[in-house]
Amino acid sequence: SSRRRHTRCSRDWSSDVCSSDLKREGFPKQFQYNIPAEIIYTVVPFVIIAVLFSFTAKAENKITAVSPTSATNVHDITVNGIQWSWQFTYKDAGPKGTITGTPAQPPTLYMPLGEKVRFTITASDVVHGFWIPAFMIQIQNLPGVENHLEFTANKLGEFPGRCNILCGRQHSQMLFNVKVVTPSEYRAYIETLKAGANS
Repeated sequence: SSRRRHTRCSRDWSSDVCSSDLKREGFPKQFQYNIPAEIIYTVVPFVIIAVLFSFTAKAENKITAVSPTSATNVHDITVNGIQWSWQFTYKDAGPKGTITGTPAQPPTLYMPLGEKVRFTITASDVVHGFWIPAFMIQIQNLPGVENHLEFTANKLGEFPGRCNILCGRQHSQMLFNVKVVTPSEYRAYIETLKAGANS
């Protein structure tokens, strides 16, 4: 009989368990589902995602928050992307407050130290990306769409800016400078724009 059991095991060589063992011990207990485990597998990932989403939403709302249009303690600047340079329009300077750059002569964006600046971001032709690495800000310039961004520069100096979305053959030359000056210097610059000296 031992030989017979051995023979039957050799026939079932592809199985991990001999036929005689199966008859003697039976199959392991089978489970179709486990409700507590399935609830845990569903609820725990949902809670993790919900917590991460709430932190993301709070941070995004803080970053994208802008002052109401009625606010008087904020400077308004429109940033218009064009192939392949930038237009900066300073609302404080009135109808003469637009500066237009070229790839050969990148424009300079003036900002007052410690004072809020509310940007209106748009584009005339294709999608551009308004990016100032030193301030860790980036927002898209979309044709026909106005995006808004507000922040306060807290460090004097000059900082490079550029387009960070491929926008055509001269994309790499779509540069600008950011110059953070004292509030009095900013007001003086606005006065030069009003006078028409917008070079």
